[in-house]
Amino acid sequence: MRARVVSAETRAKLSAASWKGGRTTSRGHVLVLRKDHPFANATGYVQEHRLVMEGILGRYLTRGEKVHHLNGIKDDNRPENLAVLIVTGPHAGWVLCPHCQKNFMIR
Repeated sequence: MRARVVSAETRAKLSAASWKGGRTTSRGHVLVLRKDHPFANATGYVQEHRLVMEGILGRYLTRGEKVHHLNGIKDDNRPENLAVLIVTGPHAGWVLCPHCQKNFMIR
């Protein structure tokens, strides 16, 4: 089977259609492209809920601070749905949220 030849115009349209403005999802969480962020992953993305909480606090979150979605919906990043939980020491595992009283896993 021969390779399909695509014009430069068609290639540009396909590229524009696939670009989502630096936003993607992973395991239900929204990721935003922020290559300069100190906690960006290897491809330069940061979880949006962390960025929202950092905007509220006016500083970067530490490694021991986790953002919890109170309603359990991972892509609902409204400020009123987010709470910071401080996790230090050997507290990884199942945790009871003091805000919504739900159990969830901290890794």
